[in-house]
Amino acid sequence: MAKRLMWQKRACLLGGMLMFCGAIFANENDFVSAYDAGEYEEAARQVNGLDTSSPGVARRLGVMYYEGHGVAADCDRGKGLLEDAMLSGDAQAAINLAKIYFRRERNEPKAAWCLLVAEEAVDPAVKADVEALRGLMGKQYFKNVALYIAQLRVALRDE
Repeated sequence: MAKRLMWQKRACLLGGMLMFCGAIFANENDFVSAYDAGEYEEAARQVNGLDTSSPGVARRLGVMYYEGHGVAADCDRGKGLLEDAMLSGDAQAAINLAKIYFRRERNEPKAAWCLLVAEEAVDPAVKADVEALRGLMGKQYFKNVALYIAQLRVALRDE
């Protein structure tokens, strides 16, 4: 009888954990579906409790915050989420950051670095964007990558 009760408790605990995990994944799936459909207000309703360690979720949420789609605009938070996604291997996040740094913030060294990360990911979904940005940066591309690496070395040395 005691063993049966112990197994019932374990089954109940496991069932509760699975339901909790299912709710998290459903929330992420609902968020991604709403975002991809351009329904930013609906996506914003799914934000609480999202696991931003998922690169796709972090990228989408980063764009929402950077652009203010469905949420209050917060450029720093948006870029932080995009950087997390980029560092987790999301090539689209790297392209998004390259565009932000190149077109909006005029930080060509950092834009070149993000473009290099996107290019190294060899993701066919971003190939056209990589080629277009490489064309815009021209001969300065590699010079800017080297400049950004030099800036990182100085920053690391100073820390």
